[in-house]
Amino acid sequence: MDSIQKQTQFFRSLPLGYYHLCSDGWQKGKLFHTDEQYAFGVSGLAISTLIHGVKIYAYELMPNHFHILLCATGEQCLSLFFYVIRRINKKLKEAGFPCLPDDYWFKLVPIKNKEQMKDLIVYLARNKFEKGACTPFGHKWGTGGLPYNQLAEFITGTQVRDMSQRELEQLVGSRTSLPADWEIHPVLGILPKNFVCIDKVLQLFPTVKEYTTRMVKQYESAVIIADSVGESIEWSAEEAKDILMNLCNRLFPGKRLYDLTVDEKGRLAVQADSLYHLPTPTLSKHLQLSEYVIRQFLHSKDYGLKRIK
Repeated sequence: MDSIQKQTQFFRSLPLGYYHLCSDGWQKGKLFHTDEQYAFGVSGLAISTLIHGVKIYAYELMPNHFHILLCATGEQCLSLFFYVIRRINKKLKEAGFPCLPDDYWFKLVPIKNKEQMKDLIVYLARNKFEKGACTPFGHKWGTGGLPYNQLAEFITGTQVRDMSQRELEQLVGSRTSLPADWEIHPVLGILPKNFVCIDKVLQLFPTVKEYTTRMVKQYESAVIIADSVGESIEWSAEEAKDILMNLCNRLFPGKRLYDLTVDEKGRLAVQADSLYHLPTPTLSKHLQLSEYVIRQFLHSKDYGLKRIK
């Protein structure tokens, strides 16, 4: 029995709960190349809430992977994944793009409490922002812009009741009966306001200030979430400096970053690598130590990573 078969059996045993479903990052290709393919992907999520009975609270479609925060059983999560992947492959094949590999898979991480769910909602909203493409509230293939957005109500589409069955099938690629009041946008497809359980998000973030303030990266929680699904964190120069300064205050109260001794900078580098995965070139730049010296500290018996794990 291979690892995917074992994971499938395990996922099937998982009870109803909150989960972070994150598909693998496809390094040799893309799941989505065009707006039409993205819209088809969103429609797949929407239809899954009807045919698989899942509840979706947030999602982000990225070029080579996707994230979903949902309430479901493990069995339902599997059904959703296979359904969405079949639809993605169909669109890729129609457009002449390479299809996903047979072993394309996903990770399923249980969400244990409200704080973890809030951290994940923010993490997903920042996903496209981290790539420098838009604000955390501006990605058209995600849900970060739904809460507290007065402009969202003006993004409308044609209601299902006003469309023929043929039109619907062409747009969403399914004969599944959709609620009559659902709206379908000519570019965005089935609008997320129709199927995303935004009320839950508003309960978790009862004020707009709490929601927007939380969008300032929570460094520790971002690392934990990224590690749980095998993603790497990309820190900006400003974020890296902020991390090091905060860590300096915790380890060496009253000292400034640039006043540290070489020994203290080495201890700081080890902690920054272990806790935040700051890369060696970044540590070298901000600590004004050579990369060679940084690596020596990281592998030192007295200061290195093995000692603190």
